[in-house]
Amino acid sequence: MRSLIKIWDEQLDEDSFRKLDFLRVEYCEKLLNIFPINMVGRLHNLDVLLIIYCVSLEEIFEPQGLDADESEAQITAQSALVETTPNFVFPKVTSLGLWWLPNLKSFYSQIHSTEWPSLKNLHMIKCHKVQILASEILRTSGENQLEIQIERPLFWVSKATFPNLQELMVEWNDDLKEIWHGDDDVKNDITFTKLKSLQLKGLPRLASFCLGSCNFEFSSLEDVIVMGCPNMMTFSGGEVSAPNLQEVKFTKDEGVKCWEAGLNPTIEQLFAEKIGYAVVTHLKLWQFLGLIGIRSKKPQEILNFSWLCSLEICNCGNLRYLLTLSMSLSLVSLKKMTVQNCELLEQVISEEGASLKDDIVFTKLKSLELKGLPRLEGFCLAHYNFEFTSLEDVIVMTCPYMMTFSGGEVSTPKLHKVKLTGDDEDEGCWEGGLNRRIHRLFTKKSVNDSKED
Repeated sequence: MRSLIKIWDEQLDEDSFRKLDFLRVEYCEKLLNIFPINMVGRLHNLDVLLIIYCVSLEEIFEPQGLDADESEAQITAQSALVETTPNFVFPKVTSLGLWWLPNLKSFYSQIHSTEWPSLKNLHMIKCHKVQILASEILRTSGENQLEIQIERPLFWVSKATFPNLQELMVEWNDDLKEIWHGDDDVKNDITFTKLKSLQLKGLPRLASFCLGSCNFEFSSLEDVIVMGCPNMMTFSGGEVSAPNLQEVKFTKDEGVKCWEAGLNPTIEQLFAEKIGYAVVTHLKLWQFLGLIGIRSKKPQEILNFSWLCSLEICNCGNLRYLLTLSMSLSLVSLKKMTVQNCELLEQVISEEGASLKDDIVFTKLKSLELKGLPRLEGFCLAHYNFEFTSLEDVIVMTCPYMMTFSGGEVSTPKLHKVKLTGDDEDEGCWEGGLNRRIHRLFTKKSVNDSKED
């Protein structure tokens, strides 16, 4: 099927395909579109439509009477009569999936309208050339005229196009700027009464759900995930009502979420704090020889690592410390930290610029590995107390100058041993606490070195 260039015959029997209820088109690499225009009236029983890995696909419906120039991303249509606008109605479709269609630009390249009265699930993943998911048809210059000059959306819609939509998932689309395009000058009221779940992930150019002045009402919305949308400044230019929504999540981790008493203020606050960049849950820095510390270019700005679950630093030869105390306070999701083969590292957390009153608490850190750090003197040499409420596994290898773990007290209620190798069979040892155990290791090594001399 990879070489298929057309699915349907040009001449179809009058009753053919009218009972079609499920269609999955996959790995048809030469298809430019799915349906000819004469299939519109035959899809009234279609329930599920999935289009996957069709890398050449540009439109769902074959265009009619278009010049080559009309295939460009921007269209201009002025004084077009409403009566001539094609209307695509899918009365029974409940699920629509558009996955890995890198050249898809639109549902139908000419001005059109669509109706999806039964649609519950709409997924669009890796459709990189789609810049607007849905745009309203705007009436201006007379009751029956259109005046449109915007980038082509995937769908031309009305306020009632998706009355039963329950889940909207839009992920990993490089050029998407807006989900719903409305009139900048008119405050239309858009209602999604059934929408429960909204997921926006990996959308680097997304500026807003709606840049216009539309007011949105999400009376059933309960679950919102926004990940990898660094340019999303606000949710909508109008008002947004979501009475059942209490949080916005930024990773799959339940602990990473935010709420500022509304969708607009929440998105705006996160944009201001640059948490839109917080898609990375696992950070690995390997052979960054010029790295001397992790900090913001702005002296007064404290980097936020609240999304980070795993941190691995290796072969960073000029690194003298990893984080500051202030930065470490944001590591609320960190579960594993590994630092190895950093020749100049003196401490993992520096007290630089710190003035803290409370203890530093790592609630989720379970594993800490410090290996091959010939100048390391301690995890943190400042006189602050640390609490590691979940820490269970500590490995310290080839850290000959590590005299203590911290300058303050250390609480590790779940830790019962410190391993001296990475071997799973290493039973480790424990002598009354992490500080005391590290000090004993240093003292023992010093005695051994003296004997050898």
